[in-house]
Amino acid sequence: MNLFTGVPQIKSQVSIGYEDNILLLGSCFSVVLGKWLDERKFNVNYNPFGTVYNPVSISKLLDCALKNQKPGREEVLEQNGVFYHFDFHSDVSALNPEEVLLNIENRVSSAFSFLQKTTFLCITLGTSIVYRRKDNNEVVANCHKVPATYFDKNFLTIEEMVSSLSDIITKLREKLPQLTILFTVSPVRHIKDGLIENNRSKSRLIEVAHIMTEKFTNIIYFPSYEIVTDQLRDYRFYEKDLIHPNEMAHQEITDYFSNTFLSENTKSTVQKTEKIRSAYHHRPQFETHIDYKRMCTAQLEQIKNLQIENPSMDFKKEMEYFSKYI
Repeated sequence: MNLFTGVPQIKSQVSIGYEDNILLLGSCFSVVLGKWLDERKFNVNYNPFGTVYNPVSISKLLDCALKNQKPGREEVLEQNGVFYHFDFHSDVSALNPEEVLLNIENRVSSAFSFLQKTTFLCITLGTSIVYRRKDNNEVVANCHKVPATYFDKNFLTIEEMVSSLSDIITKLREKLPQLTILFTVSPVRHIKDGLIENNRSKSRLIEVAHIMTEKFTNIIYFPSYEIVTDQLRDYRFYEKDLIHPNEMAHQEITDYFSNTFLSENTKSTVQKTEKIRSAYHHRPQFETHIDYKRMCTAQLEQIKNLQIENPSMDFKKEMEYFSKYI
């Protein structure tokens, strides 16, 4: 007897391994997946520009990274003594324009460098509801607490989103012909706009993502939205705000991701990194006990063996910790 409607497990023809460089951009769900990969020592860079929700802004920032293009001083604006840029998250905001430009320059340069070697790009679409500046009709990535009267709020059309994403994918493929792109729709519910509007927004994003898979090669749709909304479909898989999926939901999604994109050999390596991570976070009752010393020695040996097989793995903090107790 089936007690839930599951999303059928798929197996991608493209595998992700420790030799790959993985760039994740988009909504806060990119951080969830990015942290999971990072904690398991994959080569990953997630949301270098901060959280970005809509496809037009994501495309614009990818274009900046591809060209290593920095904004001019005239693009930095001020509100209540805080300087900001409408295309970037408030993480880059500052109390003077020079610092904003420096913050942006550092992030763009970092993204540009990583993008040159990226083999796998994950784009998480959060919403198709956007705010446009009334003075130039430009879509903003972040409103930066500027009064609502400064914007027009509306839905992006499917045509607008497909056009924007198609332009940047074409440019990316010219520079990185072997790039694999994964599209997913964030399962986080944007109920600030209302449940009906949230569903309208998500349905457009899902359609756009599937259009992209049909229009281009080496583009994959990953069903994170469907896993939470249709397979789990229960408030026990949400945080107390009833908006964000919780740790149990994240586990379901990352398990599905692992079964979709990781080979059995890579899964085995992931399990080894998880054991090291668990040992690193464990705090013994007696740090000077001989048993703990033996455990730390064993972990260092495991790290050494993993780094022989995967030289790019960064275990610096773990090695420093375990070495203290030998």
